[in-house]
Amino acid sequence: MAEERCKVCGKPVKPLPYVCSYCKNVFCVEHRLPEKHGCEGLSELRNFKPVEVESLSKAISEFEAAQKKGGGFLSRLKRRFSRRG
Repeated sequence: MAEERCKVCGKPVKPLPYVCSYCKNVFCVEHRLPEKHGCEGLSELRNFKPVEVESLSKAISEFEAAQKKGGGFLSRLKRRFSRRG
């Protein structure tokens, strides 16, 4: 089996190689951080745009309020079938 070496400097990475979470390459202690080895996956991480959750949060709040009032479909269905018993 070939000895694993740092992708940047070529040093052997025994006993514990560092595998980058973003590019999946092997690095030594000096180059283990994405910033130190010029990680190609780092640009993707920097360009990440968070998802807009405000509208989703509002919809969930409205749904929960309707459920508390008993006006939701499931509540009406439960009442209908509980009367049959």
